Amino acid sequence: MDAAALLADGQYSFDDLVEMFDDDYIEHDAGAEALMLVEATLATRGLRELPVTEGLTAESISAVVDDTRAAWLVEHAPRVLGPGSEEFELWSESDSFNGWAERAIRSVAELRNILTAVEGQGSLL
Repeated sequence: MDAAALLADGQYSFDDLVEMFDDDYIEHDAGAEALMLVEATLATRGLRELPVTEGLTAESISAVVDDTRAAWLVEHAPRVLGPGSEEFELWSESDSFNGWAERAIRSVAELRNILTAVEGQGSLL
């Protein structure tokens, strides 16, 4: 079952993702999940379309990714975008690498900006 389906079913474990990031090398599944969660979190803020997965809602995403976990994603997602990441290695072999990297970097920055604004309002941590 992929991460979006697990989110939709209320079965997703963010702690499992954190554990996968404990290694120096980020496997494909962990990297893809982290970037999907960045996009999904932006969707809960109305800035993206929700990933197309039956039963996935903004509520099911928000139940897993609160502001603290979103901040964790902002801190750790950049590891997916460089050497030491299988996701990076796979995309770097593709003609679509630049587009993938630019979108991912922009999304992480956008989520960082949102969280910074929330933190400025005293709502984060």
